[in-house]
Amino acid sequence: MDFTRVLLVCIIVYGIVAVCKEIVSQRRKSGKIKGKIVSKKTLHENLVLCRRRAGLEPEDVADALGVAWAQVLKWESGAEDPGTNNLLALAALYKVSAQELLDEVH
Repeated sequence: MDFTRVLLVCIIVYGIVAVCKEIVSQRRKSGKIKGKIVSKKTLHENLVLCRRRAGLEPEDVADALGVAWAQVLKWESGAEDPGTNNLLALAALYKVSAQELLDEVH
């Protein structure tokens, strides 16, 4: 192979890898990659991930728990932590255990 063909193959492979990484990233963000919560997440990241997996919006969560949607956003941004009762209600709503929400929180 000449230099031009090698360069072209490298560019194509690089592009394919970049596209694959972006697809995986988008699927993770949308919650389409299921399974155990990815390790080393904070509580607020776990809350967002579980809500998205459940197909809910912050307003839906607020209505289900009887709190303001701004409160849900505070929990998901890490500005505040939900109390024990709300944490248990979130776990039930997302169909996970409270321990799963708290796992790997650092």
